[in-house]
Amino acid sequence: MSKKIKAGIEIIEKLRGDVKLQYDYYKHMTIINAGSILVIIALFEGVFEDPKGIEIIIISIVSFVVSLVCSLEIMSMIGNLVLYLTEIHRVSITKSKDEANKISAKMKSTIKKIQVFTDLHGIFFYLGIVMLVYFAIYNFLQE
Repeated sequence: MSKKIKAGIEIIEKLRGDVKLQYDYYKHMTIINAGSILVIIALFEGVFEDPKGIEIIIISIVSFVVSLVCSLEIMSMIGNLVLYLTEIHRVSITKSKDEANKISAKMKSTIKKIQVFTDLHGIFFYLGIVMLVYFAIYNFLQE
């Protein structure tokens, strides 16, 4: 095996590790988003007798749902990246440049989509947190 192929394999293995960390992060974010929705429901039904600001809670729930969907989509795209990395490894051994270019284009497109969904995920997650805190403070001050 040539030094180039060995170096390429090492890079691919490192990328797989990085991708796994990203996947785990978004897996945890799906749990946090779902948990946040449950906290909202608990606050709404159990903690406050007559909660005010229902619009705020709706914005918060919708924000967490959008963030949750973004996390799930990112996890799916990360799975695709792992498949592309495996294909790049296979193609690097067979030395098919046309195939490598096609896979590389798919990877670049997927990475761009991940960046967009990551931005949306962050925006909606923080919006959900801010609205949840605002709702809680607003209702604690009302009592």
